[in-house]
Amino acid sequence: MKQNNPTPSQFRIEDEVVMEYFGNGGHVVVPHGVKDIFFDVFSYNYQITSLTIPGTISSVTIFAFQKCIGLLEAVLEEGVGKIEFNAFDQCTALQKVVLPQSLQEIAMYAFRGCTSLAQICFCGTEQQWKGINKHDGWDKDSCNYTVVFNYKQP
Repeated sequence: MKQNNPTPSQFRIEDEVVMEYFGNGGHVVVPHGVKDIFFDVFSYNYQITSLTIPGTISSVTIFAFQKCIGLLEAVLEEGVGKIEFNAFDQCTALQKVVLPQSLQEIAMYAFRGCTSLAQICFCGTEQQWKGINKHDGWDKDSCNYTVVFNYKQP
């Protein structure tokens, strides 16, 4: 897997919001301190293979990573509370996603069409997972994945 740790210069950030991404893909780490990702900044980027979203972002924006067909793994750090509509829609190569205990809501179609999704690693308990507001169709047309509870992020 190509490893590329983006520097802040690979992003255009305004008022703590990622407005554009100029990197070459690989492993993308959204800079800590960023509070939001602008609508569809990473959409259709086929070069991103993995990503880390810091807990300073409370909500993963609508269409943020839609059709990132090279994306294999996504890690959302503690602090992220919501995954918006179509955030990871049609990420057909996505195999694993790590979700924080702080997650409270997953919007409709957030993971629609993630046909390779095999594992959701949730950092909280099974009871906390059941308490997350998961909108109808949040995982529409996705694989038969396994949810791992009490996951410890490396």
